Amino acid sequence: MLLKKQIKYDMLILGGVEMFYPSKKDILFTGLLYGIAIFALVWSFMYSDLFSQIVSVLFTIAIVWLWFSTSYRIDGEHIHIKYGPYKRKVPIYDIEKIRLVKSITVAPALAIDRIEITYGFDYRVITISPKSKDDFVRQLFARNPEIKMGK
Repeated sequence: MLLKKQIKYDMLILGGVEMFYPSKKDILFTGLLYGIAIFALVWSFMYSDLFSQIVSVLFTIAIVWLWFSTSYRIDGEHIHIKYGPYKRKVPIYDIEKIRLVKSITVAPALAIDRIEITYGFDYRVITISPKSKDDFVRQLFARNPEIKMGK
């Protein structure tokens, strides 16, 4: 009952407000991404030709771009997901279920602790990792109280 009152309160307060959530970044992904980038740079500059050096520099730029640009924005009707050059828009009213998961699969997420979102008539799934998971989930429930919380 308290959660429903909080959701109704949030709906009144939020209205058309946009909420911005940077991606949570944990130490495993930090070490993995930057380790690969540094290894590629060092290897290419020590043992490779100019083409390999250029490729490794571009690869490192892409990793840094993903690292600093991964974010999620909730507006009145959509979750906007930004992951480097990739963008996706998920309609909040199409979300069927969300669940908290731990995963290292490739996704627009930079942490192991993630939110898995199932949406659409064909049950598409996207996994994200907002820094403030509790607030993010609360915002989704405020906009679509029909969302089911999975295990």
